[in-house]
Amino acid sequence: MNFPGRTPTMAIADDSSAFNAADPATALQIDQRGVPRPPAAPDVGAYEFASPPTTTITLTPASPDGSNGWYKSAVGVSIAAVHDGTVAQTRCVLDPATPPASFSDLPNADCALTSVGADGEHAIYAASVDADDYVEMPPVRATFKVDRTAPTLAPALSGPVVLGGSGVTASPNATDPTPGSGVASSSCGTVDASAPGVKTLTCTATDNAGNTATATLTYVVQYNILGFFDPAPGSKWKAGQTVPIKVALGNASGTRISDTEGAGLAAACRVNFSTTGAQTTSAQCMKYDATNDQFVYAWKLAKTGTGAATIIVTVTYPGSSTTTQRTLSITITS
Repeated sequence: MNFPGRTPTMAIADDSSAFNAADPATALQIDQRGVPRPPAAPDVGAYEFASPPTTTITLTPASPDGSNGWYKSAVGVSIAAVHDGTVAQTRCVLDPATPPASFSDLPNADCALTSVGADGEHAIYAASVDADDYVEMPPVRATFKVDRTAPTLAPALSGPVVLGGSGVTASPNATDPTPGSGVASSSCGTVDASAPGVKTLTCTATDNAGNTATATLTYVVQYNILGFFDPAPGSKWKAGQTVPIKVALGNASGTRISDTEGAGLAAACRVNFSTTGAQTTSAQCMKYDATNDQFVYAWKLAKTGTGAATIIVTVTYPGSSTTTQRTLSITITS
């Protein structure tokens, strides 16, 4: 059986005695396979020897510029055909649902494809036909992979970062858009909890094509609020009395901050007292007591307003909306 293959045929070569030996006046116009015969010198027999055009697909650059066989940039495409006669037409198709089985399955009559920049795995099929309708089949094929898009990162911490604490890690949460080559590696810098305030670290991800992306993760190293100290833990207070609210700031292990740091926080009004519930108090700056290494606020309860209330101590941090809070539920009685 020989292509196109209507029925079994015996192929001949260009040195066969049947080559170009038939009488053009009596020879059939097509051979037994359906291949057209040339009008000048057809072959004898059921098989017409035909040398169709030869099509080549050239990719630029010739080798992938990324890793693992992936291109990281648009791929230039050049399709050309050569023939000892006249090339009548070259057709091609990009990424068909099924491989083309005939010349008519190649829809681009002019084959104007010049580049491919879309991410994903691609296949180009191309074939040509000469002036005598000799078709090059099956078509030639070129396959390649393109990934021009870097991974995306959504870094996050495993939990809040407390001064002097350990065990909190940053995860890059990297993904590679589909279709793409997939994430090959990703990592984040180490969380630094050695000093309070706003900190940053960098996370990086690389896909299998070699595209790299980075993202900055901003986080706040928070104080550990220690307290409430006596007498605040009392569950019931009388309306009209004054209650000293006492807390301290420290690190994750409970070691208190220095007097210099405490005084600076108090001067900047970074430690505030407030209440909600039966009696409401807006945020008030707490003073620093260097003798006892703690922050204090003398809360004067109103003479009216009884029932459940919540006392709140809030620490704020320059350059961030993050706050650290400690609360205590109490009851105000008459």
